[in-house]
Amino acid sequence: MKINIPKVIVGVDMGEYAPELSGRVLQVWVNLPLDVLSEHLAMAAKMAPSLAESALTFEGDGQEGLLKWYAFVWSQGEIESHWTVDELKEIEEKDPAFLSWMIGATWEARKAHMDRKKKV
Repeated sequence: MKINIPKVIVGVDMGEYAPELSGRVLQVWVNLPLDVLSEHLAMAAKMAPSLAESALTFEGDGQEGLLKWYAFVWSQGEIESHWTVDELKEIEEKDPAFLSWMIGATWEARKAHMDRKKKV
């Protein structure tokens, strides 16, 4: 039997970062395939020379490549929720802690998705 696994997109309430953002939702793709996860690992390795390097599809060095990767991961839901690298750079300029929170919330949402226990 063939199974087509859909993208699982989870909404994370930005109000968890600041009450003023309550109701705004970060759309996070949580069931990332291995090739997309490998891209993140490759970029992280490029930023940390002690790790092995590999070819990147999200071209760009260092932070630019990572911002492209996160913009891609956060742009899988409804079109209104899509992000651009320029928008992420603007957020970082205005409130670097918020971008860090978004990144952390992404990995927390992915972990929560992976940690789901079978309901009986």
